[in-house]
Amino acid sequence: VAVMYAGRVIEEARADDVLDHPQHPYTRGLISCIPNIAKDEGSLREIPGVVPPLHMLGAGCAFAERCAHVQGRCREEKPVLRTHGHHPAACHAVEEGRV
Repeated sequence: VAVMYAGRVIEEARADDVLDHPQHPYTRGLISCIPNIAKDEGSLREIPGVVPPLHMLGAGCAFAERCAHVQGRCREEKPVLRTHGHHPAACHAVEEGRV
């Protein structure tokens, strides 16, 4: 499975690895939005913010403006897909152990 955000692959692994061990903050957000039919949780969870227009993506991570783990490097340098732990993810916070 390749998880994409704003046209970029941000995490890649077997489906069960992504579901059991999500690494990128966006992937974690997506999985947290899956409704649990065993519980009545009321409204569905959302990932805060909006996807930026593709023509306005900066040099850094496309998810930076929505990410709770954002730091300066995230806005300045596009993360590359690297294996951290279980499988590849493109995230400076994962690389630095902040997630």
